[in-house]
Amino acid sequence: MLGVIFKKAFILSFILLLFMLVAKKMLLQLYILVGEKSFFLFSNSYALILMLIMITVLVFKKIAFAKNTEISIYYAPLLLLASLIGIFLVSSLYNGSTAFSYQHMFWIIFSSYFSTIFVLLTASLKINFLNYKVMSKITIFFSMFQCALGVYQYITLNPIFAVNYKGESVLNPIFYLNGTSSSNDYFLALGAKIRAFGMTDSGLTLGLFALLCLSILMFKKMNRLKKLLLVLFLISAVYMTLTRIVYLTLFLLLIYMFLLRKNQIKTAKFIYFCSLLIQVTYPLFIYKVINIILGILSSHTFITIGSRISGYSYFLQNVHLDIIKTLFGSNYVSHTVDFNTSFTVDNEFLKIFLDIGIVGYIIVMFIFTYYLFDALNCSKNARYNVSLYKGLVCFLLTFPFLGIVNVGNYFYFPCLLLLLLSKYNIENENQSVTAQLDHTAR
Repeated sequence: MLGVIFKKAFILSFILLLFMLVAKKMLLQLYILVGEKSFFLFSNSYALILMLIMITVLVFKKIAFAKNTEISIYYAPLLLLASLIGIFLVSSLYNGSTAFSYQHMFWIIFSSYFSTIFVLLTASLKINFLNYKVMSKITIFFSMFQCALGVYQYITLNPIFAVNYKGESVLNPIFYLNGTSSSNDYFLALGAKIRAFGMTDSGLTLGLFALLCLSILMFKKMNRLKKLLLVLFLISAVYMTLTRIVYLTLFLLLIYMFLLRKNQIKTAKFIYFCSLLIQVTYPLFIYKVINIILGILSSHTFITIGSRISGYSYFLQNVHLDIIKTLFGSNYVSHTVDFNTSFTVDNEFLKIFLDIGIVGYIIVMFIFTYYLFDALNCSKNARYNVSLYKGLVCFLLTFPFLGIVNVGNYFYFPCLLLLLLSKYNIENENQSVTAQLDHTAR
């Protein structure tokens, strides 16, 4: 009995910590709410260290559980893991900073891609101890909770949580007025709306939680009326994020749902690769059309799009590339303070390229695509007819599309980790059932 309780508590802690890190600012908001006490409990760095300890426990448990039986170790993920760590080291050493030590710069880039590391560790041993049913319940509850907060924020024009802390904004712009976003609350007096953001850092992050939950629920067997009400609630939350890319991603998600239900796997892969191609070429060839686009997008509605295009131009011109930086990155994530600009890197390819170079981008996207497509191919099998599994597969297919005009790896790779954990747990459960049936037959 105690073992079952401990196991569920472990899963709960692991998934909640993962989602709190994905939410970016949730731990900081909790820290402010409790009166700025117990910083150790509400720090992203300490939470990440705790997650590293927990994943290490899972690795050792997998090895110990094998006992005298032969344990399968998959060396390809370990090779990719070693390659990524090597790129992190080169990027940190080559792109020195007077503001941070080499060790601190390595930790910054490592923590930015921690979920990719966890994916490879999980895949190398096929860790299967986390029950997919418990993970599904936690995922739905956490997402619903964030969406409920977001809906309240939008309707009441009350952010609830701190927008500024110690004189600095702790959130991405949440006040929205005539196509312009701001972190300054005086926008409210001008008639601005508040983006639904829950306890996350932005409307984008909350929108992704809503889409993830929606994707899972659409494959879940439940009362039709209850499902309809929950789906309408989640779509309302998506609307209230006031984030156009989330609206478009919702539309694409519905297309993927239709394709998966019809087993149109090849079509889904084709759309995925088309999105990935656009993601890569979009910032690279923007110079040829930038003046035309900025001239056309004069409407207030498209101010942010014009700003993104200008941002691509700015970063590609101001990052002094050489062969090492091109291959292994400029460790941009550790040097954001060096760029005195209001522009942000709103493209997945450009962000990863600036962090860990073209080699890093190829490795990261190979990891994502390989494990996603492996799960996608398995989804046709009846034993994977699980709402969490199919919902995650469907949601993850939208990653390249969202990455055209935003950076989403901080959200999608943790979801890929959940997909692998659920896949291996489903396989383990099926093997156990088969073994029991064989034993009974004898």
